[in-house]
Amino acid sequence: SPESGRLVFKLPKMEVGVIAVCVCCGKDVAELMVLENEFLQVELNGLILNHTSWDIWPEKKCVRLVSQHGNIVGDSGHSYLSLSLLEGNTQNVKISHVITI
Repeated sequence: SPESGRLVFKLPKMEVGVIAVCVCCGKDVAELMVLENEFLQVELNGLILNHTSWDIWPEKKCVRLVSQHGNIVGDSGHSYLSLSLLEGNTQNVKISHVITI
């Protein structure tokens, strides 16, 4: 919920630059919880990511948020992925894990 605050992940070094989040519970839940959720705000190193570039990957419980080539590093030398729910959200979002490559 929006009252829960922000969930932040410090990401490891990436060779390919792919970031995906996977949700729980079920095999076909990412589309509703993440991909189509206009109240889910995702930031990478302080920049809001655009929902239109996201896709289901590598399976139906995960959404690829970033698919760039090369290492993605913020100003601090690390990359940070931040997820938060905005006011008006009615969808439960349960992150099970983050994939980085």
